Amino acid sequence: MISRGALAFGAALVSSAPFCMPVRAQTAVVDYLGLPGPYALRDVEYRLAWSSQPTPGYAKHEYLPVGQSPERFERMILIEHAAGVDPVKAAAAKVEELKARKPNDPTTNWTIARNGAAGEILLDFTLSAPDAAGGGISEWNAYRYAAAPGGRGVVLLGFSRRAYGVDRTAFYQALKAERRADLAAFTALPMVLVRPKAR
Repeated sequence: MISRGALAFGAALVSSAPFCMPVRAQTAVVDYLGLPGPYALRDVEYRLAWSSQPTPGYAKHEYLPVGQSPERFERMILIEHAAGVDPVKAAAAKVEELKARKPNDPTTNWTIARNGAAGEILLDFTLSAPDAAGGGISEWNAYRYAAAPGGRGVVLLGFSRRAYGVDRTAFYQALKAERRADLAAFTALPMVLVRPKAR
């Protein structure tokens, strides 16, 4: 994933530093996409916990399990919609961002696949970064890119797992099995049909 409140589609669309946590002025969570949730993945329920619509053509929702916060989460489902953006170009921009990151973050790795039948692109990637406490953050993400209903831009449906500090070693040890199970459940989720609300 990328910084909170910033577009996850790729650096070519917006520039920001991964894992930064800007101050959140928003106090109420607004359903900008007509997708209040909740969603379930592997018997865990995810509820809408944070949202943003920085421009009329772009909105983002983050869904978390009960007890987790947007500032420090372990698992997240995210949904984004960007008008006027091509899904193939959005996925390619994210890959370019990961390629640029790799020299300074050797944990950055990715695979990308196209599901022609579903009209989707799946990007599966890992990355890490220092955190404010000095212990570091490690993250695995799966992003599904698809054309928005009616060809109105791109929808991103994402899933993220994150670990902090000393928990990162166990995170990587468990990732192979967890990734396989998460991907099977995540790719079986129906692609969401966004219904953006006007600002």
